[in-house]
Amino acid sequence: MQSAFLCPPERRYQRHAKDVRDIALEDLSGLGAIIHLAALSNDPLGEMAPNLTEEINCDATIRLATLAKQSGMAASSNSSSQSMYGVSSTDQENLTRTRARKNR
Repeated sequence: MQSAFLCPPERRYQRHAKDVRDIALEDLSGLGAIIHLAALSNDPLGEMAPNLTEEINCDATIRLATLAKQSGMAASSNSSSQSMYGVSSTDQENLTRTRARKNR
């Protein structure tokens, strides 16, 4: 597997190249934190393989968090992205955000 790093990673970090669905408790041994970046993204892929998308994005993420907790890990971070498609009304979006802030 070719590395996607533009420069070598710092040696103090461990990098695991493993399917997130196959992570075992032993894989987390000695780790202090996880930065979880594994996911399938974009609507066409989700529609083409909805079961696989849910298996990776939802089920495996929950399982990884559970394993991290079982291992006594101090921290875990899950990256996420959001894409918006189509035409929207900026005025309506701003109004919705303003209402949400007032209701906090």
